[in-house]
Amino acid sequence: MGDLVGINKDRHLLVIILIKYLDRTFFHDRNRAIAWMDVPNPHFGNVSPRELILNGRAQKVWSFVENAEYERAEL
Repeated sequence: MGDLVGINKDRHLLVIILIKYLDRTFFHDRNRAIAWMDVPNPHFGNVSPRELILNGRAQKVWSFVENAEYERAEL
């Protein structure tokens, strides 16, 4: 049971870190970053980024954000 609690804390920490990152780099608005994390996203099969992270699929969200940043830098 202790391991499960630790995993959940780690996943919640990832959500917080990503919200801070999105606020500083993409949205420049914490509320918009939080909203993006909570809205079902067609790129993720209509699942919210937060839900993906909490279900252990953080790498999919991070990869999406990295690709978006790379594409943005190309402009």
